[in-house]
Amino acid sequence: VFSFLGGITKENVIEEEVSLLVGNWLSLDDAKYAMIINQDGTYEDYYQGELIDSGTWSTLETLAKEGLEVTPEFPNNSYLKKNNEDGSLYYNVTENTDTNLVITYTLGDVLRFERIVTN
Repeated sequence: VFSFLGGITKENVIEEEVSLLVGNWLSLDDAKYAMIINQDGTYEDYYQGELIDSGTWSTLETLAKEGLEVTPEFPNNSYLKKNNEDGSLYYNVTENTDTNLVITYTLGDVLRFERIVTN
């Protein structure tokens, strides 16, 4: 059963949020750091053009199923989970637009990105 609000479903909103995450992102705070989020569920982190991390990613609506309690809670329920060989990292998706991405690490660090437009 879907709850409709002007023809918009929860699934449509989640799908749009995910599609906005996909892309090439350059850090606004450290121009040497870039993150690529791929449509196939993989990601790559680069520093000074060198691959420094890679793995898979997914989105979550809650951290409860992950066994994490974050206090204080974030004002929205949109999370990015990055998995690599060392484990998982969790971020609250604070801003997610066509041009900007702001993710807050659950321990407090804020990462701000601008979309890199490629031709």
